[in-house]
Amino acid sequence: MGQDTGLAASYNKPTVEMVLMEYLKAVDNLTIDKTRTDQQQQEKKMASFAKNQQALAAEMQAKDQEIQGLRKQTQILNEQLAAVIEQQQQHANSFDRKFEELLKIVNTRFHQDDATGFISGEVSRMMPRKLTTKELQKIEEYRNLTGVFIDSTDSKGS
Repeated sequence: MGQDTGLAASYNKPTVEMVLMEYLKAVDNLTIDKTRTDQQQQEKKMASFAKNQQALAAEMQAKDQEIQGLRKQTQILNEQLAAVIEQQQQHANSFDRKFEELLKIVNTRFHQDDATGFISGEVSRMMPRKLTTKELQKIEEYRNLTGVFIDSTDSKGS
């Protein structure tokens, strides 16, 4: 105990590479000129910024594609709605023509008062039922949500 055998010095013999690695770890703390440290920090910030820019660009591209898809879908829905409205208008025009024809036929066969009563009964049976307030509200809500407004004063087909 307490004896020095002289062997301790021979157990710790670092290589040049080991000493260099340890020095490089501490070189930033040992230097007075901080330009190298500042430059490394700046490079890290730039790399982080570039990475964020790439992520944002990819996200924007995905959002643009989503918007394009939604625009196409909206266009298709608007076209379908316009087709349904046009078809309904054609049916209404057809009904008006048939009603006028029926009125002419009935007027030639019946007395005027009898014809009016007969036509009223036939029209009542042919006409679809009146929409409820709740159904009208749903249609109005749908129009407001989609931005599609149907002008009931449109004289198309008249």
